[in-house]
Amino acid sequence: MRSKFKNFIAGVLTVFYMVLLVVFVGDVGEAVLKSLRVCFEVMIPSLYAFMIASGFVVSSNLYTVLSKPFGLVSRYIFRIPPEYFSVFLIGSIGGYPVGAKLLSELYDNGKIDKDTAERMLSYCYLAGPAFICGIAGIKLFSSVKIGLIIFASIISSNLIIAAVSGSGRPIPPRSAAAAKLDMSAEKLISSVYGGAKGMFSICAIIVFFSTIICILDKSGALIFISQKVSDLTGMKYSDANAAVRAVIEISNISSLSRGDRSLIPLAASLLSFGGICVLMQVRG
Repeated sequence: MRSKFKNFIAGVLTVFYMVLLVVFVGDVGEAVLKSLRVCFEVMIPSLYAFMIASGFVVSSNLYTVLSKPFGLVSRYIFRIPPEYFSVFLIGSIGGYPVGAKLLSELYDNGKIDKDTAERMLSYCYLAGPAFICGIAGIKLFSSVKIGLIIFASIISSNLIIAAVSGSGRPIPPRSAAAAKLDMSAEKLISSVYGGAKGMFSICAIIVFFSTIICILDKSGALIFISQKVSDLTGMKYSDANAAVRAVIEISNISSLSRGDRSLIPLAASLLSFGGICVLMQVRG
């Protein structure tokens, strides 16, 4: 019964969404074009090469070598096999979907069990320092230092989550003999294709969510929600509206009032969450 109700609601919302796409066809088209520019000007330049490199790290077994210097931290604090620590490092530098992509590839290739992969996903989720410093640091607060402070705060919370999730678990054995490296051209080309597929998926979700934000905006729902948030929190309406948009798609965080350092905690919490769009990317 519950499943039928959920399917009914999903069906109604889908039909409603399709009707509103027609009603706001011009505005939706502009929103799609704007989101495509974001993909081509921001997402692809910052992520594509990194997704290729991260895929190659897994397929070539290079991840087992990169993790070796962190064996003690991996075993005694994170309580994960040492060869997996590089996923945390690369995911923290690369940004939101990279950690999930690495864990997914390891699982698909039978190199990590489901329980460990799911546990690691909880702390291998983080906006990269380039994104945080560019969006929050420079664009919002005109300070790379503030961007780095926000990044340090978020990665510190991930370290705490890693330690807590690992507490009480047995200490993993030392690294086994490193898997044979395969730095062949075939692995590199396969990583290029995999990176392209992953990048396309990310951009497709971003474009899709741009249509949802547009419909919420033009229908008045976004205005209503933003006003309620403003009334409850005391924030300016413009900041409440930017925050609600960022909860849906994180790049909207750039619309917060520039130079207002009282918004640093809000920016940090939004970047830590990542937005529903990013969660969907990770799920994908």
